Amino acid sequence: MRKYNALKEACAHFLRILDGELSIQAHVSNTTHTCFFHLRRLRHVRRLLRRDVTANLVTAFVLSRLDYCNALLLPDCRTSPSPLQRVINAAVRLVYGLRPRDHVSAAAIELHWLPIEYRIQYKLVHLSCIIHFKFNTASFHTVYLTHSPEIGV
Repeated sequence: MRKYNALKEACAHFLRILDGELSIQAHVSNTTHTCFFHLRRLRHVRRLLRRDVTANLVTAFVLSRLDYCNALLLPDCRTSPSPLQRVINAAVRLVYGLRPRDHVSAAAIELHWLPIEYRIQYKLVHLSCIIHFKFNTASFHTVYLTHSPEIGV
């Protein structure tokens, strides 16, 4: 009965993310709004914090929200510039103190923050590897535990 209730709650939560047209634009809009709210709040204390502390706070409050249910966004982020990518760019600007017209690519690479499309792809690959190795433990053992490289090669 507990599994049924947990599944029922998960489905209900997932259906709240979808709007009437079975798209998740409402979820994207709400996530973007919430992330920009947290970035505005962090901007007030930015000058009091070191860069690494600010990056950790942005990761905790903003990037974790971007990663929630983002696997459903893959088709949308390929067709148009995503509002979620604008959130990442604003977060990089906040951490490094860049102006609105400054490029953020080099700073994002230095922070090891992926663009939204690659974040989604990474998450999908990671989840598929977890599922594959969880249900195929025999192949996991043969690939990782029995492999012994030759010494001196």
